[in-house]
Amino acid sequence: MLNFKSAPEPAFDYSNLEAHELANLLPMIDDVNFANLKADIEKNGILEPILLFEGKILDGRNRYRAAKEVGRLTPTKFKMFEGSYAEAEAYVFSTNFLRRQMTPAQKQEVILKMLAKYPTESIRQIAKRCGRPTPTFRKLRRSGTNQLLNKRSSTSSVRRGMRYLMLDARSS
Repeated sequence: MLNFKSAPEPAFDYSNLEAHELANLLPMIDDVNFANLKADIEKNGILEPILLFEGKILDGRNRYRAAKEVGRLTPTKFKMFEGSYAEAEAYVFSTNFLRRQMTPAQKQEVILKMLAKYPTESIRQIAKRCGRPTPTFRKLRRSGTNQLLNKRSSTSSVRRGMRYLMLDARSS
C-alpha cells in the first residue's frame, strides 16, 4: 500500500526542486497542454499535490513548472512519497505511462529508456515494470533500437521477446 505524508517543514527549499530520475523517464507535456495547465493553475491553483521522493519531484513536474511560472507555488501543495524505489517506479508508471495521453512514439521512447536502465532484464520483465501486458507489445521496427537490443543481451529470451517490445499505435 502506498503511503503519503505531509511535505517537509517550510525550511525546505521548494523553489529549486529537480525532477527525480524516475519522473524523467517520461516526457513533459507539449507546449499547448502546458499553456492550458498554466492558465488553469493561475486561476485555480494546484489541485493535485506535487509528490516528492528522495527530495526530488516524483510526480507533478508540469504542475510544479506551471505553478512556479505563475507564482502559485506554496509548500502546502507538496506531499512526500513513502515507499521503496520499486514502489516509486511503479507509481510513476501507474499515474503517467498508463493514464496520461502520450503518443506511440513517446511510449516507445519510455520503453527505450527502460531497456537502457535495466539491461539484464528480459522484455517481459520490462513490460511488467511498465505495467503493460506483454501481448500488447509489437515487433521492434526502429533500427537504433535493434542495435540497443543486440547490445543488451544475446540470450534467446531477449530475441524471443523482441516481438513484444514496441507498442503498436492501435493498442495505445
